[in-house]
Amino acid sequence: LSCGLWQFITSFTWRDEMQLNVQLAYQGNVKYQGWQAMLALYMLVLLAAVGLLTELLTFHLVLIARKMSTYDFIVAQRESQLGGPP
Repeated sequence: LSCGLWQFITSFTWRDEMQLNVQLAYQGNVKYQGWQAMLALYMLVLLAAVGLLTELLTFHLVLIARKMSTYDFIVAQRESQLGGPP
């Protein structure tokens, strides 16, 4: 994530050097603005994935702290919604 962010910021601040690097890396087959757009899209998808994984990790850390399994949590949620055990 940090490497992509660095490349995205650098693509605007050191435009000439980065444009040369992109042309050399892709042998002139990629337009620089297209590369910047794909990098931005990649960063958005990566940020969403990191957010979702962080939420999942936090959820499981809470379950571990409560000494519960995922199944125990689901059963407890179902019982609280139905008003008691089946």
